[in-house]
Amino acid sequence: MRIFLACSNSCKFLGHILKCERNLMFPCATSPPLRQQVRYLNRTETWFSFTENDFVVCGKPYKKDEWTNVTPYLVPRIKQNLLIKKNHPLALLSEATKRFFDDYKFFEFNDPVVSPHDNFDSLLIPKNHVSRGTSDTYYLDKNHILRTHTSVHQTHCLSAGHDKFLCIADVYRRDAIDKTHYPCFHQCEAFDSFTADQLSLSNIYKNKDQEKIRTPKSQENYSDEATAKVEQHLKKTIENYVRFLLGKDFEFKWVDAYFPFTHPSWELEIFFNGNWLEVVGCGIVEEKILLDHNVSNKISWALGFGLERIAMVRYAIPDVRLFWTDDTNFFHQFTGIGPMDQYTFKEIPPFNPCINDMSFWLPQNSENWSPNDFYDLCRSEAGDLCEYVELIDDYVHPKTNRRSQCYRIFYRSCQSPLTKAFVNTIHDKIAQQVEKQYNVEVRNKLPLK
Repeated sequence: MRIFLACSNSCKFLGHILKCERNLMFPCATSPPLRQQVRYLNRTETWFSFTENDFVVCGKPYKKDEWTNVTPYLVPRIKQNLLIKKNHPLALLSEATKRFFDDYKFFEFNDPVVSPHDNFDSLLIPKNHVSRGTSDTYYLDKNHILRTHTSVHQTHCLSAGHDKFLCIADVYRRDAIDKTHYPCFHQCEAFDSFTADQLSLSNIYKNKDQEKIRTPKSQENYSDEATAKVEQHLKKTIENYVRFLLGKDFEFKWVDAYFPFTHPSWELEIFFNGNWLEVVGCGIVEEKILLDHNVSNKISWALGFGLERIAMVRYAIPDVRLFWTDDTNFFHQFTGIGPMDQYTFKEIPPFNPCINDMSFWLPQNSENWSPNDFYDLCRSEAGDLCEYVELIDDYVHPKTNRRSQCYRIFYRSCQSPLTKAFVNTIHDKIAQQVEKQYNVEVRNKLPLK
């Protein structure tokens, strides 16, 4: 699929799209000047500590309770603040993003700690949604979490009286271990709103004689026509933004999606390294969210994308762990590169992996067990030496009804080769900790090669 210029019969609505097209086609000549760089708060050492019973994040103390699952592994990631690190591709991408969305109010939210209410309830996320669980979210305590998405700040921006805004921040999720997933990453949230007049419509709502029901095309109150126009603007904005960054056509597809806070919803996938990579989630904002913040007679869209995945495509960076490396071979490549410069990363020759398997019996009361528990433990013990973890077998014994799982762990450093003896030491520590923390019975922990 190729990007093409959008057309509209509505002159007023066309103006929104043409602004994005104009910046896209002539970024050097007509892009607005980059605004003054935001002064992110310095995340100093004194703002972070981690002890057996309590810890400090961004200068605020927290007491551990039965919900706490934040690990010491995360603390250095919170400290690093990659968005202001010199010669870092994420800092470059952040500045380029602010150029593209220059007429959006930019908000800075430096503190990653938020309440479950803001992160979930304000976005209409159901009480039983899996994302609320400790298997997916990092809890400091019952009432405080590390934000899982920048969408959490929709309520803060709307409460401040803004319905067209941009924010970029670090977010945290317990997730799989592979080359495109990392427990700390960065997201950009963009939000835009339209009146009927801006869409050249007499009304954004369904007519009185129309049944107020939710359909795949629209929410209960918004008309199909208004929703379609905002969808067009949203998708063209995203397509133009990606092309603005890449400076060329790219292969992509739109996929229908579900998010509790938008409907209809979509994801944009880009073909990268032989696979489809999801880079953007977006949709028409649920009207209730607007009404909860006293915004009426408007229809809005919201989008959220991961900076790491966009940067991987833009610079051809093959492994998400590289964004967190201290290897000068990585950073020296970006010396002198500007936010709008195109550059192809020269891959550092990979070292051979060490591959070990680990299988264990789960305890009888294992209904709350999640593979994310094991992934997070692997990261805590092996750090970024853990490249990929795969669940290769999930077996229930037919006689005893005991459940066994087997995981294959790929150990590989981005900076130097690893010895089998060194990896086996780490592997043994993981085995000891999974037994201690989760009461499993390790069956074997054999190296494959």
